[in-house]
Amino acid sequence: MRWTSSEFMPIIFQKAEEQGSENHIVKPDIGKWPALSIKLKGGPMYSQSRRNRISRTLLTILAAMCLSAPAHASLPSGFVLDHGYTFFNVKNNSDSVDGKRVHTGWQLVPLIRIYGDAPERSSIKLVLSKDGDVVAERRTQTTVYGKGNPNLQLVAGNTAAGWQQPHLLINGGIQGTLPPVTTGTGTYEVEVIYIDGDSNKEYSAHTYTIEVGKVDQLDSAAKELLVRPPEYFVSRHQELLSTVLTPWGDYKGGAFAGVYQLLWNASPSETGLAPSNTTGNAAYLRCTVDGEPIRLGQDSDQRNLDATSTRVLDNDRLISLVHSDRNALEFRSGTSYREPLIFYQYQTTLPFQDTTDEYPPADGGRPMPYTTLENRDGEWECQFLDNGALLRTFSWEVDGGKLVPHPEQEEGLTLNPGAILVETRIPENGTALDGRTLPDAVEDGGFYGWEWESRRMRRLADDVPELGNPFPIASAPEFVPEPAAGASPQELAKARRAAEAAAAAAERRQEQEERAQRLQAEREQYAEAEAARLAENERIRSEAMEKEMARTQAELEETLGAVQQNMKETQERIAEEQAKANRSSIYGIMRVVMSLLLITCGLVLAGGKIAALDGVVKALTPFAATIGIATFAVGAFDFILDLVIFRPLVGDGLAQLGALAAGGALARDMINKLTAGKIASVLDAIQAQGATVGYAAFALGVLHLVMGGAKFV
Repeated sequence: MRWTSSEFMPIIFQKAEEQGSENHIVKPDIGKWPALSIKLKGGPMYSQSRRNRISRTLLTILAAMCLSAPAHASLPSGFVLDHGYTFFNVKNNSDSVDGKRVHTGWQLVPLIRIYGDAPERSSIKLVLSKDGDVVAERRTQTTVYGKGNPNLQLVAGNTAAGWQQPHLLINGGIQGTLPPVTTGTGTYEVEVIYIDGDSNKEYSAHTYTIEVGKVDQLDSAAKELLVRPPEYFVSRHQELLSTVLTPWGDYKGGAFAGVYQLLWNASPSETGLAPSNTTGNAAYLRCTVDGEPIRLGQDSDQRNLDATSTRVLDNDRLISLVHSDRNALEFRSGTSYREPLIFYQYQTTLPFQDTTDEYPPADGGRPMPYTTLENRDGEWECQFLDNGALLRTFSWEVDGGKLVPHPEQEEGLTLNPGAILVETRIPENGTALDGRTLPDAVEDGGFYGWEWESRRMRRLADDVPELGNPFPIASAPEFVPEPAAGASPQELAKARRAAEAAAAAAERRQEQEERAQRLQAEREQYAEAEAARLAENERIRSEAMEKEMARTQAELEETLGAVQQNMKETQERIAEEQAKANRSSIYGIMRVVMSLLLITCGLVLAGGKIAALDGVVKALTPFAATIGIATFAVGAFDFILDLVIFRPLVGDGLAQLGALAAGGALARDMINKLTAGKIASVLDAIQAQGATVGYAAFALGVLHLVMGGAKFV
């Protein structure tokens, strides 16, 4: 079960401000700048589901963009906001009222760095807003650092990295601190605006999201209940995976120029906890490249070249508070109940060094014999150990001897020059440095509201273990009253029983709340699982439908192809049969014509021998030459046609010869003229057998008509 601050904040953040105590939405008022506000009961942080938080953020952004102040232009070309440097803290203010210390508001203390060759008199403006309403803002004119003046270098936090590049800097302290805010706890937005020193034009660099909470305090020494003002803080649970690796730009050019430094985060349960720095026993690394172990320290004989050096960043990068109360009877006298709330940012110097021209050692100096990244391209994985105990596992990639930017940087996460986001894994059971974690906050992202875009970071966030309570818990949910002085044993026993009953009731309420939360979580998990199941079923059904449609489509296309092929074959067959029919028609006509001409020639040549046909012969005799020429021509044409189309001569050949002979006998003189007498002897021989040729022609004509032409007719 993962805890959210909704389970702890009502205990710690008692008597929260009226504005932060109820859920409500302020509707826009016509004629005024609308303000969309979503208040969280008791001022809890990370108490809603991820979906609700995203919806709230989107609504707030939409209201701010569409209904409030005009949008600023994005940063000019060449300007970059260093998200790895950004840090937010608060300064708590109090005053004495009627002899009591009263909280008078907290002030946001920002640490901001923007790279870019800005003109002098340039500024950074911060606008703090809550639910779309601006609650504080400040414009700070800053020096343009890194313009060839090493004396302007400020070594605080990770400012040493990238000092050579021109940049604007708000470095905590009183510089850039915003006016006091008295609206209490909850979610705030911080817009970072760059203002050009020449044109005074404003450019929006980014809008961060911060969660502000508070802890209650009692005087730890006095026996009487002396309440001190609460202290407010900016939660850094979300920054557990916001780890940055960068070469350290030693502006003095010393031996440590180019040594890599790691900036990482934790929430220990006690102050002062940090990896060991004792000489010879310092925390150290065990690294692999593409799964192969490597030896750190080049080829040097010097010992302990795998050692690291870690310090807790202090000043405005240190958040260390103590919750104290006397709710439980056992803390009514003496020292009050105390529980610290700590957010540390660690700066660890690693035994790696960049010895390129970008980070040369001082004149005559030599670089440390640390490991370089040259010739060690691949996936690096380093275990960070302290006396054998695993603290963290860091992973990054090297290509060409240079650090490869993380996929989150390709999605728009900007850091200082040469720096990369490092993947961080926390041991399943945590370490001495992990007194508190809040996995829900880590899943939302890092760098004050940057949502993880890459699958790798989302997977790492899912693997963050739940350790301790995210925030301090009071010694008892409610103040247990003490029995009156001089009370009888019965009254003391009654008071004790009342206190025990109150504690038991509080415990039961807490168990009921936890059970309700578990049930709610189970319902949400069931709903998510059911939605996933339905989505999977829908996917399977869709895939099945797609496959069925594809199969049906293929079958239709195959059937259509077969039908088209059949139609094509049928059309070809019909065309062929039509051509055959046409040819048969011509052949039939030729057979009929040639048969009739043969019969006519036979009658003319032999008709005089048949008394019954004497009248017909006399009628045809005047046309004998014409009939002969026609018969001769048809016989010759049909013979030549058979030769051209390769039609067999068997069957039609005898009729063709008969037509040539009969026609030649009837039109001897005309054919002699046409052929210049070349076949005169043949024609004479045929004419001499006129009657015989006539009988043969008549018979052939009749047979040809009956066997060939009759079929056509």
